[in-house]
Amino acid sequence: MADISSLLLNGCATSGKPVGNPLVKNKVVRIMLSSEYSENNAWNLNPLSGQFNNNNKYNSNQVRAAVALSDERKRGWMEAYNQCISNKMTSEQCVLYRICDTDLLLLMEECEARIYVPSTNTCFIVTFPKLREIFAAAFRDRIVQHWICIRIEPLFEARFIAQGDVSWNCRKNRGTQKAVMALRKDILEVSENYTKEALVGRFDVQSFFMSIDIRILEKYAVAFVRKYYKGEDLELLVYLLVVTIRHRPQNNCIKRGDEELWDRLPKHKSLFYAEWFRGMPIGNITSQLLANFYMSFFDEYMVTLCKAIGARYERFVDDFSVVCRRKQDVLMLRDKADAFLQEKLNLKMHHDKQYIQDVTKGVYFVGAVIKMNRVYISNRTVGGLINTLRKLQKLLAHIDTCSVDDAYELEHYLASINSYFGFIADKNGYAIKRRVIKDDSPLFFTYFYVKGRFDSVKLKREFSVKYQLLKRDNYELCKRVAGYCDKL
Repeated sequence: MADISSLLLNGCATSGKPVGNPLVKNKVVRIMLSSEYSENNAWNLNPLSGQFNNNNKYNSNQVRAAVALSDERKRGWMEAYNQCISNKMTSEQCVLYRICDTDLLLLMEECEARIYVPSTNTCFIVTFPKLREIFAAAFRDRIVQHWICIRIEPLFEARFIAQGDVSWNCRKNRGTQKAVMALRKDILEVSENYTKEALVGRFDVQSFFMSIDIRILEKYAVAFVRKYYKGEDLELLVYLLVVTIRHRPQNNCIKRGDEELWDRLPKHKSLFYAEWFRGMPIGNITSQLLANFYMSFFDEYMVTLCKAIGARYERFVDDFSVVCRRKQDVLMLRDKADAFLQEKLNLKMHHDKQYIQDVTKGVYFVGAVIKMNRVYISNRTVGGLINTLRKLQKLLAHIDTCSVDDAYELEHYLASINSYFGFIADKNGYAIKRRVIKDDSPLFFTYFYVKGRFDSVKLKREFSVKYQLLKRDNYELCKRVAGYCDKL
């Protein structure tokens, strides 16, 4: 039995017989599992040609060859697949895709034949820090998204750097921490270390993700990719990019969660009430990257304006700030920004979220308060950490009886806590982290390791519900797979 990596890279079966443990952990095998090993559910492999023959009575005994692609393209799909399963080796969808379904070859064929259609999404609502509508793509669609991002991300990154490196979201080695430090540096430079008068203007784009005009985005993104991408799979990239941008997940999704939450969600924050040409689904990696690219045209315009008057500009998603010497400069930049957003990007500024503040009085930006001598954690950020720890505490209280869904939720809480700890790390927040854990999660140290001065936390393996449940639930399945392969 050949593993899927060999088939994709070589077009034929070249590897030896896999063993049970590697099969489950890091191999994708082209097999069909059924309740019994019958002739109607058998996969035959020609070791010379690499062709598969599924003698299932429902498929007319058709023979399918491995996709005839260049080595570069095959490696590209495997790279996307490996990125997709990274740190998700034991997730339910990933396990099923790798062991039971394994349709990576079919996905490749659909894309190459230009017949790829995104699958059903799962839609749910998160409540903190505010109500948001999240779309979770199917596993096969996430592979496609990773394939796209691998190719366009370096191009976009070069553009962001050339524009002055002023966007801090959805980029590697960036984030809220560096966004705050960048704005603090701007304040120090414009105010000459707080010896000159300076003001900060903070502004916001209204309902950003739900307001993105996909017609404009498609036009700009396709033109940019055609100009700068030099790979042999250019046309395939353009095709998948257009399919992804035009995809309306709200038309084919499964809603989950409390109906009360859906009733509380404002219509302007939901794709279900958006115009057909507006909105990008929050939750997809392509949405984040493309949204950042969409705003790069605004970044370019604002950086040019600011340089002309000695001002500074920084942006994090839809929040942007300018640092100026005079109030009239802040007002001028605000008006020009509003006009550009409406005329060029079909967006609007949120007129209820506009703040002009003297730098000496403290400046709030993406979860931190910048003052003269230090950076403080905002009350909202501390509240977010406390809220996460309290939910975690409830889950830990019944950890012995929690379900698989609860196990995945535990992993989510752990990632969220580490994100908060990372943000607080450089703000003298050790006492805060220790205090909130002591007060709001007394079971914390029973189940978690703490690295350094609360730099990060890790769940003890003996209490990893996710690990234990998957070990229990997949034992019989893994044994069957290993036994089947031993017979080949």
